[in-house]
Amino acid sequence: MVSGPALATALVGGLLPVAAAVVGCVLMGVGMGITYPRITASVLTLSPRNRQGAHSSALQVSESLGASVLMAATGAVLTASAANGYLNAYTAVTGVAPLALALTPAPRPETGSGPPGS
Repeated sequence: MVSGPALATALVGGLLPVAAAVVGCVLMGVGMGITYPRITASVLTLSPRNRQGAHSSALQVSESLGASVLMAATGAVLTASAANGYLNAYTAVTGVAPLALALTPAPRPETGSGPPGS
């Protein structure tokens, strides 16, 4: 998660060639492609059978809302930093990424919400 913003910061700062950014983007895409199905499988595994539909829907809504809000925030930050250069914006994003990772709670199975024997 942190390597993407760090590589973008190095590219914008002139420390990396464009080819390195292409390799980084490919690696990020592979990582996301591997991760997304596992998140869905984990949610369904940790959910009681009678709540799997609600949890799956909540996951889809949260992914869509999260992507929309982050895209809007990123656009606003990049637009605001256009006059001063993008290096400061990318440096800030690189600092925020580990914070977001640290604040992400670990998944826990739901207890007591299903019918007996489920």
